[in-house]
Amino acid sequence: MKIQPHAVFVITVVLAIFAFAPCASAVERAQPIVVLLSEEAPADRWVPATGMDSPDETGQATRLDVLTRSLKHTDEQMRISAALALGELHDETAVKPLLAALSDQSPAVRAVAAEALGKLGFPRASDALTAALCDANLETRIAAADALGLIGDSESSEALIAVLSDPEESARIAVTRALGRIGSDEALSQLGVAMNDASPLVRAAAVRAMGEMGDRRAESTLRAALLDPNWNVRLFAAGALARMGDSYGVQALISALSNQRNSVRLAAARILGEMRLGQCVAALGRAAGDADWRVRAEAVWALGQTGDKGAVAPLVAALKDRHPEVRRSAAAAWAFGCIGDDRAVMPLVAALGDSIRSVRLFAAKALGEMSDTRAVGPLLTATKDADPSVRKAAENALKKLSNR
Repeated sequence: MKIQPHAVFVITVVLAIFAFAPCASAVERAQPIVVLLSEEAPADRWVPATGMDSPDETGQATRLDVLTRSLKHTDEQMRISAALALGELHDETAVKPLLAALSDQSPAVRAVAAEALGKLGFPRASDALTAALCDANLETRIAAADALGLIGDSESSEALIAVLSDPEESARIAVTRALGRIGSDEALSQLGVAMNDASPLVRAAAVRAMGEMGDRRAESTLRAALLDPNWNVRLFAAGALARMGDSYGVQALISALSNQRNSVRLAAARILGEMRLGQCVAALGRAAGDADWRVRAEAVWALGQTGDKGAVAPLVAALKDRHPEVRRSAAAAWAFGCIGDDRAVMPLVAALGDSIRSVRLFAAKALGEMSDTRAVGPLLTATKDADPSVRKAAENALKKLSNR
């Protein structure tokens, strides 16, 4: 978990430049490189150094040297900034100083060091991160678990499994994420065990992890999760099963579109939009008339992703929805979706006069994807729209139509 600075320090800016700057250009090479003075000098003093002509080798070495020394600074914020920057260097030589930082007296520094090691992704950090799973600080334990998941070393599974009994819910959630990323047989088995956790958030995380693994051996566990007392768990289980092509999951998502909770209907529509399943068109069409505009907007977008001609009627109707977000979603679905149908031409032409800029913009884009000359006149008019982005979209659409 990232720990944000609470104050602005010069070191933060300098470290960010070192960490994120791309390979230097000729002009940049002419600029002096900033290095930290010796420890005897005041801590906030920086001076330019000369003679750094090789940014690829000397420059990288200078970055590592400055950041490594900053990890030993007396100011906690400087050590945090240094650890964050080392994690962005993608250099294995940054592992050693970060491993040392795992023993820092500051819990914040230890947590950021663990996170940085995860970003670097080198397996040699696994043993130290495994030990950090027992750190007294919760944030450090969470960061260590996430880092082990990113590294993906299956040998760390046993240590992660032990943390499934951590008294802190957030630590157990982090472990389920890590096990899902590692994806070993042992990890899959223990995720099934995590389905017995008293916390619905842990169970939901376990279901999600199994879904991301995509291992069909988890189907029976995921089907059982469809009966979980917590709707979030049930929804994640349905999504995971649907992504595996399991009909139980698809039907569960379709049923969720009629749930009493607005949030459940919204999430179900969103998942179905990601799935792009033609068999859900009828259910999504009904959801496009939901009382909650957020559900309608999500269902409309999902319909556009199906590529099914059965979605044309509700998508056309949505262009006249009373809520601007639904109209915008409909116009975007036509502009970026998988359906091209001339029945939408005149409704999209009408949408060029919508009061919402983004609706007009997406309508122009959508008309440019269709080979219908009825759109030429209205698009010419749209090139005089008050908004420059709409004018540009109309001009681009006309160019596309003239090339067909």
